[in-house]
Amino acid sequence: MDERGNVDGLNIMNTREGVAHPSSESSDSKSGSLGSDTTEVEELRQRVAELTREVAMLRRPRESWKPPADRYADFYQHAPDMMLSVDARTGAVVDCNRTLERKTKYSRDEILGRSVLDMYAPESLGAAREALHEFQSTGTVRNKALVLRTKDDQRIHVLLNVSTVRDEHGRPLYSRSIWHDVSELEALRSELASASKRSDVQSVVRSLYEERARSADPRALLHRGLSLAVEQLGADGALIARIDEGEFVVEYAAGSGGDGWQGRQLVMKDKYVPTANVWFADSRVATRHSSCAALLGAKASIGRTMYRRDRVYGSLEFFSSRTKTWSDEDRELVGLLGPWVEQTIDYASVISERDQATLDLHQNQTRMAHLIAHSPAIQYTCRASGDFGATYMAPNVRPLLGYLPEQFVGDSRFWVERVHPEDRDTVLANLGKLFEAGSHVHEYRFRAADGSYHWMLDQLTLVRDASGTPLEIVGAWIDISDRRKMEQDLQVSNADLQQFAYVASHDLQEPLRMVASYTELLRERYRDRLGADADKYIDYATEGVVRMQTLIDDLLRYSRIHTRELVTTTFDPKQVVDRALRELGPEIEQKKATIECSGLPEVTSDEALVRIVFRSLLENSLRFCEREPCIEIGGRASELDQVTLYVRDNGIGIDPSYKDKVFGVFQRLNSRNKYPGNGIGLAIALRSIERLGGSIRVESSLGGGASFFVTLPGGGKRVESN
Repeated sequence: MDERGNVDGLNIMNTREGVAHPSSESSDSKSGSLGSDTTEVEELRQRVAELTREVAMLRRPRESWKPPADRYADFYQHAPDMMLSVDARTGAVVDCNRTLERKTKYSRDEILGRSVLDMYAPESLGAAREALHEFQSTGTVRNKALVLRTKDDQRIHVLLNVSTVRDEHGRPLYSRSIWHDVSELEALRSELASASKRSDVQSVVRSLYEERARSADPRALLHRGLSLAVEQLGADGALIARIDEGEFVVEYAAGSGGDGWQGRQLVMKDKYVPTANVWFADSRVATRHSSCAALLGAKASIGRTMYRRDRVYGSLEFFSSRTKTWSDEDRELVGLLGPWVEQTIDYASVISERDQATLDLHQNQTRMAHLIAHSPAIQYTCRASGDFGATYMAPNVRPLLGYLPEQFVGDSRFWVERVHPEDRDTVLANLGKLFEAGSHVHEYRFRAADGSYHWMLDQLTLVRDASGTPLEIVGAWIDISDRRKMEQDLQVSNADLQQFAYVASHDLQEPLRMVASYTELLRERYRDRLGADADKYIDYATEGVVRMQTLIDDLLRYSRIHTRELVTTTFDPKQVVDRALRELGPEIEQKKATIECSGLPEVTSDEALVRIVFRSLLENSLRFCEREPCIEIGGRASELDQVTLYVRDNGIGIDPSYKDKVFGVFQRLNSRNKYPGNGIGLAIALRSIERLGGSIRVESSLGGGASFFVTLPGGGKRVESN
């Protein structure tokens, strides 16, 4: 309202002049009419004065913060961006809109009064303090990239813009702050960094991102990027059409055939169906999605739905005036270009601030592509239902198997048809285990491009969404043909070893038995008849035969450990110890040994091999002791599903420098005359433990006895026994 009573461009006084100054045609009206009109004019003047005072009050600077006017409240509360006001002196939040509450998951009561710094993630706190100081110092903040932390500890990437409300003296009172959610941009960049692209597509997209870092004109950059894509696709042109209530509004058009399209409005023939995938219309198939280019007369088009702030914004399309078939590379390029176009349109104001971040993303992408290309494992993804067709295949499949990645992706039956016919049914049946456990590993034969079959180790992981629905299968393929050949060679070697053991147990024992028989006859018939020296020589021969027989038996025991089949059961090791003690009963009685056994946990392993381990360790403790042996047997179970057993003695001990040597075959640290034996007992124990997947170590010192600790996989409850 001005001094003449104008409110919002309407002159109220002039509107009522006909009432205050009646024309000659109304001069004959009733005498009371003029008085009534004068009263109305006076009331109108009073109302104008009241409005003038209200306007003056609204224009008066506010002494403290107040909420937005009612007519703006709905816009403020439901704006797409998070809005808040911060006290300029204390940094406390004094107001926020509902969008902020919804996105951060804090209630209004939890937000108001707290420091605005409490809303930021720890990794962004330093930058947040700088932004607060900048606001308190200058009154403004522009496009500050920060990270919020929600109540459920999620992250929201935002751009902060701040202006200041001041009092009549120019002092800042509070801020008008806007947090613009750019999390989608960060997610898209992360997705771009983790994706592997073929060299030509990657080169185009990388050059666009690098050029964006140097460009100050987003529209010129957009023209440059789409022109590069048009050239790469062999298209005639490109357009960006905004979707507005059933209409396409062409906001950008470039290339031949698109002249004059910009600004055109076209009514869609069908309802637009948004999709996260690239759609196309060409000579092979007609698109199911509304195409703006098709409405403008294009013969073929390929495009992608554009999003802004999680809502459908429009359509990015490349078109051709001729019949054209779009390739998989074309679809990949459009899919990769879509996020770049969205970011260039929606976040043009922040491009210059993200130069280094974008370059880093592409450096990481290049590095990842290099690692994938030179890895011995072939990375791939495939559908989690239907035909399990591949959706991505790493480029190193070509040097390893001779196929192109496109052959797997383009033909859903390509993989399964090259699995060896004898393995195919088993492989497909085993995929059910993946959906039960979430991961699965299997081995099968796969035909390479040259016709040869390779043994492949396939490691699969099932990816699910938040609701548990399978999304895709991620796998790693490793050629294990060399390992398989080594296993076959090892089987042959084991068979040869078993044959040798059979020969040794029969053919070598037979002449020894003959020598033993004749030396025994010599002893019986000619003792005391040939002289003392002859008797001594006969005794030497007899002892040598016995020692040779024992040595052959020990070698056979040692060789058979790795060829026998394992039988895994859960048992009480105390029973195994008791059996070993019974077998060593005469030696224990002769040595007057004291043996204590307690606290042994249940063991899940091969009972026969565990008995061999205990017998070997007990024989060692009884043999290498110069006094009455005192042996302690015990154990404990760990939280790692393992069990540790120990045998502790008071024998002569072992020099720590020889603690590894004692487990070697025929490794003796003492004279055979003083301590009998073949030096193979601890080697048998070690080989048995390794066969069970365990380990053994010794703690000892000369004259201080020895403690042997055996760790085996598979443990259970403790069994108290003595």
